[in-house]
Amino acid sequence: MKVIQSENINSFIEIAKSIENEYVLWRFINIKGIPKSLENAISYIKPVLTRTLNPDHITIIALKSGDIFILTKGDLTDITIATEALKTSFQKITLMPEISFLDLSIEWEKFVNIIKAHKIKEKEALQKIENTKNKKSEKLNFKLTPEDLNLFKQKRLSQTSTSILLVDDEPLTLNIIAQSLHDFKTILVETAEDALDLYFSKAPSIVFLDIDMPTYSGYEVLETIKKYDPNAYIIMLSGNSYAEQIKQAITLGAKGFVSKPFSRQKLIEYINKQRLNA
Repeated sequence: MKVIQSENINSFIEIAKSIENEYVLWRFINIKGIPKSLENAISYIKPVLTRTLNPDHITIIALKSGDIFILTKGDLTDITIATEALKTSFQKITLMPEISFLDLSIEWEKFVNIIKAHKIKEKEALQKIENTKNKKSEKLNFKLTPEDLNLFKQKRLSQTSTSILLVDDEPLTLNIIAQSLHDFKTILVETAEDALDLYFSKAPSIVFLDIDMPTYSGYEVLETIKKYDPNAYIIMLSGNSYAEQIKQAITLGAKGFVSKPFSRQKLIEYINKQRLNA
């Protein structure tokens, strides 16, 4: 097992490059916001991981920010068990960081590119949130002309393959989902306005739509799409899975609900259901 201290995300990218030859494929556990010393946290994490995972296949990278990246090879079931064990263990010592597991395996180079893209857009995203704080109270205003609606219907009828619209204000999340669904045609958007424009111009087969976006909520996008396309196949995404959220999504016409972190298998299940109903 390797443990590497890293100053920041840029240092992390360099580390990823330096060890990429050791990992053809990887799986990723992220522990965000450790409030105590990283050394203590790592010493606590190591024995929990080695109960289910091969120590030789684990690299732990700790950032000064308190984020810890655990990169490993191994069976999907074993890594899922390890993630749950970490959550349970931290809960016992009243240390409650955010722990997420991404169920995908991609090449190191692609992962590094995702991190770079996230870093580049980080400042832009913060500025976007700042600019739209006061806009939150405004109602989403979108109108589709009869001509545009007819064009949309024609495009939908002419579709011969599955296309997926991914909507999330987090670029990193979007890229990771797209990599996970690399065998499908995907369209990535970060705002409610772009989601509506591209839905009716591209006529995707299925939409994975984040609920929690800074300007307009996913519920508003869902409601607007359903107004013009009652048969739209939309799956809502959220970091929470409260009963109220699920109920509201289904009431507004969503076909399903997936809580983050989500697995490729769960997304594929919904894609297959849409194909059967098409």
